[in-house]
Amino acid sequence: MTGFFPSYAVSHIYGAMALKAGDVDLRDRINHIIKELWHNGMIERLNKKWVHHHYDNWTFFEYLDRHPWVWPLFFLIFLSTVMTIMYFRSTRREAAAKAEYARQSQYIETIESQRKQLIEANQRSERRTMEISEALVSVLGARDPNLNGHCKHVQNLTMLLYKYLPEKLRTNVNKSELSYAALFHDVGKMGIPESILNKPGKLDDSEWEIMKKHPYISTTILSSVSSFKTIEKWVLYHHERIDGNGYYKKKLKDIPFESKMIAVADTYSAITMRRSYKDPKTHVQAIEILQDVKGKQLDSELVDIFSKIPLEELHACIPENLDII
Repeated sequence: MTGFFPSYAVSHIYGAMALKAGDVDLRDRINHIIKELWHNGMIERLNKKWVHHHYDNWTFFEYLDRHPWVWPLFFLIFLSTVMTIMYFRSTRREAAAKAEYARQSQYIETIESQRKQLIEANQRSERRTMEISEALVSVLGARDPNLNGHCKHVQNLTMLLYKYLPEKLRTNVNKSELSYAALFHDVGKMGIPESILNKPGKLDDSEWEIMKKHPYISTTILSSVSSFKTIEKWVLYHHERIDGNGYYKKKLKDIPFESKMIAVADTYSAITMRRSYKDPKTHVQAIEILQDVKGKQLDSELVDIFSKIPLEELHACIPENLDII
């Protein structure tokens, strides 16, 4: 009997077998044996040996040596615990990332909406400014019939020339500022006496000296508007010549590129429009004159670019109140 785990096996297993078989004699004999074992102290010794002290003297590592299957169990428990922790952390990080992405997306949408509103507001403001500017220039046209529609024509031609510039040149030009400079290039003539502006014949030397002051007068007028600070120089030098014989004797490299553009448009407009002292010339005649003065009065590259612009686009630049063939 010492080969079994003691009292439980004796009193329960064998007893259960005897009762199950319905063998009263076997049950009585087993009971008798158990009583004798109990009285002899055998049950107590077996309990002490196999139950109470079966694991008492084992160390942890001895227990593991006797039960090697515990190691894989520990590993599985550890691995499951780690994976569970990693899963929940990953879930939290993913939830946090989604929340942050949603927040940033909303922020970006808000910024984009505000950006569009600012662009629209700037466009509305620029349109209003241009309308006011055109109204101011129309006052000049009303004062001088020779300039009626000319400034608007030069503005349109300049912007058309800008459209046909090579990319390397166009990127260095501010389109909006160029448009204002072209529109206001002759605004200084408001400070020139009408007797000189409307003289049907050729100006004498003294009158011509007064007329040559109109670019400077333009910059004086423009200086009152802080946002026009950049274009003052372009307007001041729009009558300079490439050969250095202009109003202020500036030569090729000293003349702003924007001034050269305005000069080409201004010259073409002046040639093709009717004035009190001259009849207008045709487009073909005007292009021939531009080609003849390029490299001397006007920039050669800009003249060549302007000369290749389709005629229908040039005609589209003519204001309604301008008399051009």
